[in-house]
Amino acid sequence: MAKNKIRELKVKNTKKVLDTIIKYKGISRTEIASICDLAPSTVGQATSILLENSIIEETREGESSGGRKPILLSIRSKYACVLVMEIKRSGIEAIIYVFDTIAVSATRLKGTELLEAIASCVEGIKNGEVGFTSHIIGVGLLCQDDIPDYDLNVEFSTSVSSDIIRLETAVAARCGLPVKKELINRYNLDYYLKKSKVTLANYAYINVGERITASFIQENTLIKKNGEAEFDISDSILKPWRDDSIPEKSTGKEVAVLLKRLSPEEFSSKIKRVIRSAMVFFTVDHVYIGGEYEHLDELVKALENTTLLNNRVQKMEFKGSSADKIFARSLLMENSRNILQDSF
Repeated sequence: MAKNKIRELKVKNTKKVLDTIIKYKGISRTEIASICDLAPSTVGQATSILLENSIIEETREGESSGGRKPILLSIRSKYACVLVMEIKRSGIEAIIYVFDTIAVSATRLKGTELLEAIASCVEGIKNGEVGFTSHIIGVGLLCQDDIPDYDLNVEFSTSVSSDIIRLETAVAARCGLPVKKELINRYNLDYYLKKSKVTLANYAYINVGERITASFIQENTLIKKNGEAEFDISDSILKPWRDDSIPEKSTGKEVAVLLKRLSPEEFSSKIKRVIRSAMVFFTVDHVYIGGEYEHLDELVKALENTTLLNNRVQKMEFKGSSADKIFARSLLMENSRNILQDSF
């Protein structure tokens, strides 16, 4: 029992040191000890394990503060990687962090096709088909916020039955790797709030695109219902403008048609009603709005001028995706324990 506790502590400390090296790249042992609040001897023991197993390497000398120049440490090039699949309406792209980027497809893929593309990419990394062989320790799915859930589901069939399962569940089962799914704009928003040190615990994010969705964060925790973190509010907002030419459940193109029938003021009035209803269940101190609606500025201005949301509405504009590397780095750190599994 005592030996197990000592081993677990050693693994924990080594993971902490490895995560710090991943995060900062080129960092000295003294700096690691300070950041991790660990004794220099503990850091020395951890780095020795990582060096002996060729997980990290000594890269160069750092700046001297008066004594000998420190030796800087980095994770060994191409030792371990995570695969991030950026899934958009225009197609998907595979980002192998941090060493390479390869295009998988230029067309929009759905459930089973997506699963096959991702599984093929994972096998390519394992077999060295991307130019190197690496330990792949996790897969991230970074999805465009307004892609319908049913486009990302996979049909699993046997001779006696069939079922619809989530893409992330199917990828984990097929590839035998931990899988995490996030939405591009909402992930960017979370990163922005952390980087800006905004101290909001309760807020909502509304995304306007092929669907109109709302996400609610309460006490810094994302609210989920039946496993889903975004609520589709398209029908609640667009129903009065639907006619016989538009089906009851709208597709992306039909949502775009319906949005053109609304003025920003009418749209803001509908969003305000949805938020007021949500406030029965949630605390909403601030509302962020993003997406691809052409009148986003006017919509935000109209919402700001309401008593309900006076000066508590902000437009979130994401030019391109800065989320992929941020997401990949967090995945690498979350799954870094898998790198150590053969070291103890």
